[in-house]
Amino acid sequence: FLYKKDLPEGKAVRVTEGLDFEFEPQISPDGKSVIFATWSDEFKGAIKKADLKTGKIVSLTDEKGFYYSPRFSSKGDRIVFRKGIGNDVLGYAFGRNTGIFVMPAGGGAKTLISESGIRPQFNKDDTRIYFQGSEGGKKAFKSVDLNGGNERTHYTSTYATQFCPSPDGKWMAFTELFNVYIRPMVTTGSG
Repeated sequence: FLYKKDLPEGKAVRVTEGLDFEFEPQISPDGKSVIFATWSDEFKGAIKKADLKTGKIVSLTDEKGFYYSPRFSSKGDRIVFRKGIGNDVLGYAFGRNTGIFVMPAGGGAKTLISESGIRPQFNKDDTRIYFQGSEGGKKAFKSVDLNGGNERTHYTSTYATQFCPSPDGKWMAFTELFNVYIRPMVTTGSG
């Protein structure tokens, strides 16, 4: 479940009142709402948005599925997320129409950006979508434009587990063989 708390001494209060599992939250750039993925065995998964003041919840996705990694654009007007195929534990019944999608932050039609990849996010000026994929048997940090075109590979690694660009777009942190590395962010790449 999602909770909010005034720092440093506030009391933790639930943001929602639902029974679904709630995970991967992100606060909107204006601080007024939070988006998150949900799961229940009965209703399956969704991307939802909650108003942090009123607690009002809106379901942003229009079909049952396996949803991951919802992230706001830096302007807060759009979100990006991944819809997966499912797995042996949760099943595969709602694992169709998968990939990385962009949609308005208030809900509406979703646009397919990439058929593959995980951990999508907008770049700092909302002109590209970063994601982790693979290339030549290695893990890769890639990006595409907002139409899913002009794919670029920025980094590849045999042993990296996660790539994480800084919010200002100047640095890249990544984990590799139980070590964390930081290097200047490269925004050019093969394309």
